[in-house]
Amino acid sequence: MSPVSASKPNVRVSSLAPEARYTPDQEPRGARREMLERIDHGAEVLDVGCWAGAAGAFLQRERGVVVDGVEPECQMADRAARHYRFVYRSTIERALNELIAERRHHYDSLLFLDVLEHLVDPRQVLDASRELLRPGGRALVSIPNVAHWSLRYGLLRGSWHYRDNGLLDRTHLRFFTRSTALELARDAGWEATWKHAAVDQPPLIRLSESHLRILERWPTLFAVQFLLELRPLSDPDVA
Repeated sequence: MSPVSASKPNVRVSSLAPEARYTPDQEPRGARREMLERIDHGAEVLDVGCWAGAAGAFLQRERGVVVDGVEPECQMADRAARHYRFVYRSTIERALNELIAERRHHYDSLLFLDVLEHLVDPRQVLDASRELLRPGGRALVSIPNVAHWSLRYGLLRGSWHYRDNGLLDRTHLRFFTRSTALELARDAGWEATWKHAAVDQPPLIRLSESHLRILERWPTLFAVQFLLELRPLSDPDVA
């Protein structure tokens, strides 16, 4: 399978936004680590857009899980393959039919970490992906906040410049606020059962952890990313 979606850059840095840098081998930290720790010990996980496999390596070590991945960028897929049971070298759009045929109702958790914003039709992918889950399964999602204060400030100045990384990464095809991210999930047949806002250090100054916690009171303004745990609406445990 050959990749058709734009791949992720090797380093991602917000411009005016708090410095949220991700390198291929960086271990999950902060709110993202907290979200991944919600995965049950011994689970089977599909990491969509797994990049170099840092999330899967962390989960294998800390949660004893078995992880498969989907990654269109061949170099990164080769790196992920060191940790993962199997890596589909493809975009998720192209891999979905094969995955559903081979792995229907197979996984306990799906990971969409900084992925949905890169897809042409994220609703269709989320909708079809429910077929991959066992009963009681979940999806864990991280998604950038297009309503972050830095982008609002830029718009007030008439500025909207795409960059090689960050909130205005030029490979982003879709943009979400908190409400539209939740609307996307609901339209695709999921319900958010856990929600968190990832607030990182702003530029120029460094805030204490207690001050960062204060900023979490206004997630639509200060969150760099929204983190969601989703469960299918058909799940009897979902109200």
